Amino acid sequence: RRNDDPNQIAFREFRKLIYGPHSVYARHPEYETIDRITREDLIAFHKKYFHPNNVILAIWGDFNKKDIVRKVEGVFQDWKPAKIEFPKLPEVRPEYRKSVNLVRKADASQSNILMGHLGGTMDDPDYFALVVMNRILGEGFTSRLFRNVRSRQGLAYSVFGGYSANFSYPGLFYVGCQTKTQSTVKAIRAIEAEVKRITEEEVTDEELKLAKESYLNSFVFNFDSRRKIIGRILNYAYYGYPLDFLQKVKKNVEKVTKADVLRAARSHLHPDGMKILVVGNDKGFDEPLSVLGPVNEIDITIPVPKAEKPKASKEAMQRGEELLKKVVSACGDPAAIAAIQSVEMKAKLVVSTPQGDMQMNASMLLVYPDRLLNSLKTPMGEIKQVLSGQQAWMVGPQGTMDLPESQRAEMRKSLYRSYISLIHLAALGQLQAQDLGKKERDGRSYTVLLVSHPETGDLQLGIDPESFLPAWVSYQGMGRQGPVQVETRYSDYKTISGIKVPMKVVSFASGKKESETNIESVRFNVPVDSSLFEKAK
Repeated sequence: RRNDDPNQIAFREFRKLIYGPHSVYARHPEYETIDRITREDLIAFHKKYFHPNNVILAIWGDFNKKDIVRKVEGVFQDWKPAKIEFPKLPEVRPEYRKSVNLVRKADASQSNILMGHLGGTMDDPDYFALVVMNRILGEGFTSRLFRNVRSRQGLAYSVFGGYSANFSYPGLFYVGCQTKTQSTVKAIRAIEAEVKRITEEEVTDEELKLAKESYLNSFVFNFDSRRKIIGRILNYAYYGYPLDFLQKVKKNVEKVTKADVLRAARSHLHPDGMKILVVGNDKGFDEPLSVLGPVNEIDITIPVPKAEKPKASKEAMQRGEELLKKVVSACGDPAAIAAIQSVEMKAKLVVSTPQGDMQMNASMLLVYPDRLLNSLKTPMGEIKQVLSGQQAWMVGPQGTMDLPESQRAEMRKSLYRSYISLIHLAALGQLQAQDLGKKERDGRSYTVLLVSHPETGDLQLGIDPESFLPAWVSYQGMGRQGPVQVETRYSDYKTISGIKVPMKVVSFASGKKESETNIESVRFNVPVDSSLFEKAK
């Protein structure tokens, strides 16, 4: 669900813009990269790097120092040092070239904006002046960004910024805000103006005083726990900084002048070379982003592992098409199935949970090509999920809420992966089918087709060899924890309006039973109240 939170998206993609899409400093896991890691990889990593000459050990608590040292030495006396060849940290080349970037998120109710470029390291001589500059520009309620962009102009719900520095590789300079969609470009220009202003003129005496007081008054919180103190010292030791580095920072912050702040800002900030990133719904922006420069749209689709697809021979495709026609004929009159425009279904649903089975009344209204209404009557009240074209929302006891784009996409797929939709697409001649031969399952042999459609992706369809009715469908879906192998089993067929419908549907995710649906009634081509698919304002 990493694409549900616009703020997380913004910071993740911003790092890739600054460090590079394949940089180790911006890297994040993908299903494929996790799948490639083997047990042998973990053993090799441990064997290479886990040696006493690569460990700094800290112990704190109520104990006798001599006793604890003796005990530690006793435990680790057989752990021998080893020669370790460390990979060189990749260099990051500064690039101060402006670009405008968009992550289009149709369900976003506001714009998340980040702007900036490469930052620095903590051993930079200007680090102390930059600490003070951060307080003046974007940290806290007295900062320029807060006072001018949020309070005076009312352009942001939250606004922030700072020049970050790391121990061993450059940090980030970033400024940003969360603003209403209709003030996106105006907010960008306002933030740009504040970054430029701090490089053009000295800060005021009052700003310098407040910034220093803010830092020095909060300095005591660096020592509010032993864990925090020890952790900081370990970092200093590991990265080769003086163990009293924090005291050095405090001492030098006290000496920072207005001229120092201006000099550091001019040297380290590049207002005309910032990367601009917006996560939001560009259809509602006050001006097109293109007024700021050429727009690069970033695709944040999560690559899912691709299942191996058997090579399709001409003969297998021909057999698949013939078998699929037999399936449609077994399910009813092909013309009647192709003519389905809407389906209303009511059922008893049993959902398997860690706390036990939960029984609910469920209903579904499906209207081709892109409308779906699912309703559940739960102990907490009725919950509805609505798909209407490119929009999706949920209505519950606590009100109406837009669904994330990922859930909207899954709802649309579920619409087309349902039993009725599959035979409907097949009757329309819109499903491709490939004969995969026979497959044994639960002591029975089934004819298996690989069927595909742009809306469904690839699915395996198991066919009863005697009745030619669908027995199960299997495909790679998306669960709460990531990709899962979904299997839906059909049984207890009943003829309704000339069409055979499975009255019992059982769903599994990666072999684990998730739900059982016992259908009570089905109606085809029902009149549809269009207001059901209109979101309440």
